[in-house]
Amino acid sequence: MKKLIALSLTMTLIIINSMTVFAADKAKEATATGSKLGTAPVEWSYNPADGNKQNVTVDFVVEEPEETYLVTITWGAMKFKYDGAVKKVENQNYYAASGNVNTWTPLSIEGDDGEVLSNTIIVTNQSTVKVNATLAYISDSGKIEGVGGTFTSKQDAGYSFNVSTSQWTIPAAEESEGVERIATLSLSGVPSKINVSEEEKLNDVLAGEVTISLEVPTT
Repeated sequence: MKKLIALSLTMTLIIINSMTVFAADKAKEATATGSKLGTAPVEWSYNPADGNKQNVTVDFVVEEPEETYLVTITWGAMKFKYDGAVKKVENQNYYAASGNVNTWTPLSIEGDDGEVLSNTIIVTNQSTVKVNATLAYISDSGKIEGVGGTFTSKQDAGYSFNVSTSQWTIPAAEESEGVERIATLSLSGVPSKINVSEEEKLNDVLAGEVTISLEVPTT
């Protein structure tokens, strides 16, 4: 949407004889009446009193930016269940896996369109330019050791997910429709140390953090 900004200037109109004055595309009208005594200059009176003045205004059109940037990120709950069992390490104040199970199951959550997996991440580009979106998983080694995270995404033509860098190049939006990309996070590894001291604290243990970095590619 184009915006209009009005800038006002003041100009004095000097009337040198009895006349009617019109402001540009305005219906304002004024009269000037002159009187003269002897050799004195003519004295003018105006009706209305400020009839010899009219503000001058100009309109400017602000150019819309050629590029707009809008990206929506929809997060799953990022909640998993370890498929193996854990036990408290003897004479230690932490837990660890009791075997060598290396599988993790993402839990389901309720989404707007029904049940979805909690490890789903949706990035929607509504910008007028293409955008790089890079995903990263950072383990919290202070809580759980031996567990990492990786991302997967569709490899269809044009989906442009770089597996080695976990990065999409998402095309610009077409009109009002955003361009959507979906990734899933998977956990792997056998937890060698779970830094909690009590069994009741083994739920909702912080495993790590997912971040998404956005940038506009230069080419």
